[in-house]
Amino acid sequence: MTRNVATADIEAIREKIVSDPRWVERAILALYRRQTAYEQQTLRTRDKNGRGFSKPDGHLMGSYARWLLSGKHLDEEHLKKAYAIMKKYARQLALIVWEKEVAMMPASTRIDRVLASFPRARIEEHADGLTFEVKENLFIQIFENGRAFIARREPEGNIRVSRSMLLDAAIDHARRQAAS
Repeated sequence: MTRNVATADIEAIREKIVSDPRWVERAILALYRRQTAYEQQTLRTRDKNGRGFSKPDGHLMGSYARWLLSGKHLDEEHLKKAYAIMKKYARQLALIVWEKEVAMMPASTRIDRVLASFPRARIEEHADGLTFEVKENLFIQIFENGRAFIARREPEGNIRVSRSMLLDAAIDHARRQAAS
């Protein structure tokens, strides 16, 4: 489960993308940075991972990103194409904005968010971030960049780890697992 981005946030970003050249250029670069190294190198979207450009847009938008990275700007003709294509990425861009906000949150705020849901959680600090034991054998690990994952120690001692997710999604996921 990913964060439920407010429709108003998505619409505000979509409006900026279709009307402001600086916004559309920054949006292209933000999505390009989410492409895998292979996708950036070949200008072809290979992985269906919800990050970066879709297959039909990968080559053109990747070319635009390289152009922008060289210090140039898009001309009117290319901006029109970018406006038409980029508006469909407004939700992903809203998530990028939200991830940056969470990453900039002080660690104490992140701790407060977890403890609000799991007041009895045990906290352990480590080099990469924090681990919360929210229930026996159920953990939330939060990294410095605001990403998190859920870990569960199974009866035979194996540890099963979720994919990386946003902090709020990890809290929701752990809450559901703790209830079961």
